[in-house]
Amino acid sequence: MQPHTYHSGKAGYSTNSWSKYAAGLNCPSQSTIEQVEELASGTRAWVESPFWALFNCSESLHAHDGALRQLSPEIFDCVFPPGPRSRRVLRANAPQDLCLDALSCKVNGLEALAAAVWVLRDALQDGDPETCLESGAHLHSILLMATAYGTLFQIRYSLMAFFHRHVFPLAGLRGIIINPSLTELMKSADAFLDYMLDLEDDGAINYAAPGDSSQWLTMLDGSLGEDLMHGIGPHYELRHEKASPQEVKFVSVRAALRNWASPIIEARERRKLPRDFRLQACGLR
Repeated sequence: MQPHTYHSGKAGYSTNSWSKYAAGLNCPSQSTIEQVEELASGTRAWVESPFWALFNCSESLHAHDGALRQLSPEIFDCVFPPGPRSRRVLRANAPQDLCLDALSCKVNGLEALAAAVWVLRDALQDGDPETCLESGAHLHSILLMATAYGTLFQIRYSLMAFFHRHVFPLAGLRGIIINPSLTELMKSADAFLDYMLDLEDDGAINYAAPGDSSQWLTMLDGSLGEDLMHGIGPHYELRHEKASPQEVKFVSVRAALRNWASPIIEARERRKLPRDFRLQACGLR
């Protein structure tokens, strides 16, 4: 497609429109979309989906309420309280972290991921930093599940980079950064996919039906073991000059648990968390 857009660069690297599309830095023209549509039917509907607009964290929260009103009933009902879609102002169910907990069971790809970003921004507007941090943890799970299959799987590393730069910073506290390392975030995504396939093949979890991610969620919420939960879950880092004693303890406990789980995950093993280690990590011994 469009070989004239390629330009020779250093070490054979080509700077062209397609690399910018992949990074979300440029939007293809209508003529380009039409050319791709001929080769891959459905491209236009995917590229022009209204849900992409909900990823724009620089615009006002309600700039794209029209897209929210187009959410499927399953996603809409997770995000918003009962009432007509035509209501003048859309506000997420409170608290937003519990709203995302419900959404985590119904991840259906782009739609659920876009809705989750909007819910985090709604929590940020409410000014409750603890809810934002919890919402960020749920969003981490939704991101891993949404990018584990389908079209989002094909662009998952680009999405991870976008979330690392533009979305997860919204979820941090004054003294805490969530998912500060893009490399670690990508490693979590790879590990989630590896264990998901192993557990499905072993019959430990059922194969997920479209829009039903409840089986996958058991890998992330501790139901299938704390080794998976801490090894694949979000990681945290302190802004030391701003961190409160409570924030220091929060991060130190989770860092200890992640340090215990990470070698297990890298070795593709399973192991129970020793009781003595749990007590020590939590400062109870």
